[in-house]
Amino acid sequence: MKELRIAIIDPVGKKAGLDHYDLSLALALNRQFCFVKVYSNFSDDNNSSIVFEKFDVNFTKPFILLVKLFPAFYSSLKNAKTDKTEIIILHIFHSTFIDWLMIFLTRRFGFKICLIVHDAESFIYKKRKSWINKCMSLSDNVVVHNKFTYDALYKRSNVDNQNKLSVIPHGNFINLHKQLERDDALIVFNLDKSFKYILFFGMIKKSKGLEIVIEAMKQVSENVHLIIAGRIRDADFSEYISLADKINVTNRLHIMNRYISNEERNTLLNISDTVILPYHSVWQSGVMIMAMSYGIPVIASDLKPNKEVIENGKNGFLFSSGNPSELAEKINFVTSDNEMRDKVGKTGLQYIKVNNDWDKIGEKFINLFK
Repeated sequence: MKELRIAIIDPVGKKAGLDHYDLSLALALNRQFCFVKVYSNFSDDNNSSIVFEKFDVNFTKPFILLVKLFPAFYSSLKNAKTDKTEIIILHIFHSTFIDWLMIFLTRRFGFKICLIVHDAESFIYKKRKSWINKCMSLSDNVVVHNKFTYDALYKRSNVDNQNKLSVIPHGNFINLHKQLERDDALIVFNLDKSFKYILFFGMIKKSKGLEIVIEAMKQVSENVHLIIAGRIRDADFSEYISLADKINVTNRLHIMNRYISNEERNTLLNISDTVILPYHSVWQSGVMIMAMSYGIPVIASDLKPNKEVIENGKNGFLFSSGNPSELAEKINFVTSDNEMRDKVGKTGLQYIKVNNDWDKIGEKFINLFK
């Protein structure tokens, strides 16, 4: 079989934590004897032949989007063409006109397109027209990460696009785990080692249910503190502060409302006794897979995509979505039994090793391209 030549073009990259995903997928495909190059906004010192930097990190302003994104994207396509690339892998989240335009441009260059759809529709831009069907129509393969997203996207798709859909799991984060002594990790953030720490990590959106875990804290043991780490997106953070003040738990919150570096994220995960996912809605959770990759038990709301991964009490814990009292009960249970917590964490880690292995994922992608 001839060598496939593949490019992953990702303007978002490290801005949304996709750098590990891109690099891990590229290396997995490379191990399948493909030529792979990543065009994004990060570099990897150990695999410099994989990553080809092209994109600025910040595309929040329309002017920057126009002046920097599309010239960089066009330049990446030109470089990929020079490399005799056959297949372009693109990520899509919100299914906007901008997404369609980039896919259209990729098609005009003559590439085959594999689209990785992370969200069947946006939880943030609900009032915008979805371009998902048009994006899929220009693509050859459409990959989602779980059955829940597959089913939702299948319903939104025309017949031709339905036939392009495939489920390939999100890969694990096991190789990111750098073990730190807990006391040393606590010093980094000036935290008291006499307390237990639970972690809410990631982009803070209304759909993520941060208010549920804050509300739960009034029923959680006094020796348990909550770390909130991530940037605000479509919510007003002052509302969360007001809630914490109202129920008198502010003194047990440690707030890092900002971009969290990879090093800080690793340190936080080495500190945390459990990771809380109190989501109201989600398509799939990279944070869940990351926590499990560290051997940390997660406590997640019982949404369908979470239940595809978590078997309650075995490899993680589920609580009734929107129920702070039940969440508090789970937090108290998990943080009070070290032996049980470690056992569940190890079971979760083993699950991730088997079901979210990058080499298996690389094989699944190659089978799509045959």
